[in-house]
Amino acid sequence: MKVKKSTYLAALAALTLTACSNDNNEIFDQSAAERLEQYKKEYAEVLTSDGGLWSMEYFSNPDEPGYVFVMKFNKNGSVEISANHKWIGGTFKQETSLWKMIADNGPVLSFNSYNNLFHVFSDPDNIDPSFPDAPKNDYGDDIIETGYGHEGDYEFQVMEVSDDAKTVRLLGKKRMYNIYLHRLDEATDVENFLTRTAMASDITSPYFDYLNVVDVDGESFIMRGMDKGIISMFPKLGDEVSQTKTSNCIFTVDGLRFMNDFSVPRADVDAEPIVLKSFKFQEDGSLLSPEGVKIVGPYAGDVFFNRTLDYYWTLDPDASKGKIADAIMNLEQGIKAAYPSRGLDEIYFANEVYNGSLTPCIGIKISGAKAAVFYMDYVSESEDGMKFNIAGANSQANTFAKKTTALNDFAEELAKYSYILSSDNIMAPESLNFNVKDDTANSFKVRIK
Repeated sequence: MKVKKSTYLAALAALTLTACSNDNNEIFDQSAAERLEQYKKEYAEVLTSDGGLWSMEYFSNPDEPGYVFVMKFNKNGSVEISANHKWIGGTFKQETSLWKMIADNGPVLSFNSYNNLFHVFSDPDNIDPSFPDAPKNDYGDDIIETGYGHEGDYEFQVMEVSDDAKTVRLLGKKRMYNIYLHRLDEATDVENFLTRTAMASDITSPYFDYLNVVDVDGESFIMRGMDKGIISMFPKLGDEVSQTKTSNCIFTVDGLRFMNDFSVPRADVDAEPIVLKSFKFQEDGSLLSPEGVKIVGPYAGDVFFNRTLDYYWTLDPDASKGKIADAIMNLEQGIKAAYPSRGLDEIYFANEVYNGSLTPCIGIKISGAKAAVFYMDYVSESEDGMKFNIAGANSQANTFAKKTTALNDFAEELAKYSYILSSDNIMAPESLNFNVKDDTANSFKVRIK
């Protein structure tokens, strides 16, 4: 069935015109009540046709992220609602209740019997402040004892149906938030769909507390809070305190969208702000808006050179190639020759105190014990290019070097080259590739530990 694009306002206008007309039949073939009944039937048919399976992108208030439901509308007035949101324990659940298309200043979709998965958001019971990530009000206080709960809607005005009848825009009857229904193939594995949707919000890394946003004009912004669905953002060259703006969003299998247009000032306070509406996942894992704004994770060089974060990098010998792989193998053999009962346990990159200051270093562990440390100067050659310079070594390294030349040979091999840094995961660079510049056959990889 093809449904023309329409709104409940059209129905309301029709009612108004009819009420003001002295001769209804000259203007309309049907009475106002009959036309409204026709709208209700058409929208009900849209919801139940082609299997009746829809995803719903739902917002309850501006202080919480959006939630995705899957709903199967049946012609007998029942609706099977599926969810896996945190307020039901973050596990997949299904529950059947009732729905109805009613008339209230136009066609209204009403979920008219209580559903534990859905009506938790419109229930006025107080929210337990001890619940993880319980929302807060504009003053940062827990939303408790207000008698409003999550403040969500359970009745929605039907505002618009797409020409292909695959998208329905609803408007919360009380809160007036846009709620979208998107048709799903009736063969969709609902649990898998919701699992993939939940995983979409888990694209960031717990090791890094920010993302980079670059707009079409080249200006960069810092974004935080994506994992919580409450995003804050400010211009990288601006003032974080005065220019940070916050908005809630919802993740879908395709990307994310904000509840309302998200306006963020530029570093130049006189310039027009950047306005964000939605983003879609790209093949490389990044997110791109229709306007060309791109979200990526921290840059590889930034996370490797950062001396303040509580992690270190361990080298993966099996992912090394070329002359660097040979140097690692020679190091393993040199350790065995010098200490027959021991072996190479780990090669790591970290920050340790040297000459009274925190200094980047490369360390060698033998059978679990730190045996040698070389202190490095990292020379940044470009945004993603760098070079090692050896600045010194600890006493264990000097003692070790007397037993085998393999240790110094390994450190000197790493320091020979200029590297281009990259990550296999553009959003969460928990592993980094060091490719020798102009020689991709010579490389090594490190991982966060």
